[in-house]
Amino acid sequence: MNISTFIPKDRWEKDALRLVIAAFAIKFILAIVTEFMTDEVYYTLWSYNGQWSYFDHPAGIGILQRLTTFNGHWVTELSARLGPMICSVIQAAMVFRIADRLSGRHAAWLGVLALTAMPYGNLIAGWMVMPDVPLMTAWMMALAQLVTILGEPEEEQFTMKQGVLLGLTLALALLSKVHGLFLGFGIGLMAITSHRHWWKKKGWLLCILMGASGILPQLLWNFANGSPMTRYQGGRIGHRIHWDDMFRDLFAGMGYQNPFVMVLIIGGLVLWIRNNPFTKSAYTRLFLFLSIPLLVAMMGVALYGDSLPHWTGPTYMTLLPLAAAGSAYAARPGRYLNWTKGGWWFLQIVLVAMTLISKFDPFTLGTIKPPAKLGAGDLTLDFTGWKAWKDPLFESLKKDSIIGKKPDSAWLLSGFHFPAAHIEHYLARPLHLRSMPVGPFYNIHNFYFTSPKQGGLKPGENAVWLDITNYDRPLPDAVRDAFGSIGEKMWLPQIRNGGTVRYLLVTPLYNYRGGIPESGLTN
Repeated sequence: MNISTFIPKDRWEKDALRLVIAAFAIKFILAIVTEFMTDEVYYTLWSYNGQWSYFDHPAGIGILQRLTTFNGHWVTELSARLGPMICSVIQAAMVFRIADRLSGRHAAWLGVLALTAMPYGNLIAGWMVMPDVPLMTAWMMALAQLVTILGEPEEEQFTMKQGVLLGLTLALALLSKVHGLFLGFGIGLMAITSHRHWWKKKGWLLCILMGASGILPQLLWNFANGSPMTRYQGGRIGHRIHWDDMFRDLFAGMGYQNPFVMVLIIGGLVLWIRNNPFTKSAYTRLFLFLSIPLLVAMMGVALYGDSLPHWTGPTYMTLLPLAAAGSAYAARPGRYLNWTKGGWWFLQIVLVAMTLISKFDPFTLGTIKPPAKLGAGDLTLDFTGWKAWKDPLFESLKKDSIIGKKPDSAWLLSGFHFPAAHIEHYLARPLHLRSMPVGPFYNIHNFYFTSPKQGGLKPGENAVWLDITNYDRPLPDAVRDAFGSIGEKMWLPQIRNGGTVRYLLVTPLYNYRGGIPESGLTN
């Protein structure tokens, strides 16, 4: 490959590159000054534990983590987020390429501007340690390849090379998150509706085989381990209708894209479809087939069960380059540009404000009373304070009349996969202690498979139960009954600029008698 491929050729490419560099620099700084968020630290632990799949997601984010942390030998906030930041550059390049093919350079630049203004596209799928990172990287690469294929004459579509490239990206998407199924579903809809000639091409058949291989690792692991992923994700679906949850997730999902950017996505999409009807444009069918089924499915999950707003993120990220291209049909396209620029600055202001609050605000943004719930609802506490608790925690262990005789042998127990992941990363590993969440299968998540490697509690050993006031995980009866006696609870404050914003609650547990399995699983 010629190095000139990576050199900007015109002002639009140069401006897009400046946007990508600026976004990368901002995220680089954020990666240094902020601790891991709740989900991030859980997935970061996968750096240490290579599996074919995991309790709640396929192996994609775990593989990425093992690459950038050197197989778990350099695990920091920066190293763990470095992979996602690199992936965000690839995603931006794909958005530019797709929009350029659809409409031209200005639309391509506008697409990159919008992407770097989207909390989902720029942060969740482009900075945080989340399964969405490898998913959307593979997804956008597949979308770019499909747009290229559709731009070729019918007889030249799906060459062997195109089939290999698309099959590989589809496999990577399936290896990253269950949402990858909707990528395959959308491509399949194209093949059985308007592009049935693909079935005559060897490249298409090879694409199917290669794409399907991406789901094999998680299927085999899932069946070998009692189908935990299937039971967990399937268990989210209930029998009651929750209209309020559905509308909450619908509008919150749009909020994750940035309200300013949603003006571009909705307005640009309408303009594109008006000028390129569904029945006449293969591009229109492709983008709608890849986005709308996922949105409908996620709204169905929200209507009947438990869902999260960012699950609809791939829908909007898919539509983004099409909307950027559609904005060119506007009588005054500058309006969409101004809205998107406003969205970019809005996101930067929010990021700066959240970072400053998390570092310097002496007051919690959440619950103030009672003290046992101090900080509940404060998002900034999800990525601050854990490093500062390491030394006070060990000092409290040393001061305990019983545990203090051998503080380095105490177990750190908790009741949920968060804060268990924070405890493991920020407290147990630096202090060379053992930690384990104890609770039902769906509470301890992938710790069920990793905790047994520590050998489990032995009779006579001591532990502490750790809880934080912004999440209520009280000491359960199963743990209480497993120890001979319980000490007095200690309150370790998180101090921020002179003010207490929450507490780490430390409850000593003496003389383990039995009853907690190595996995930590209890009924």
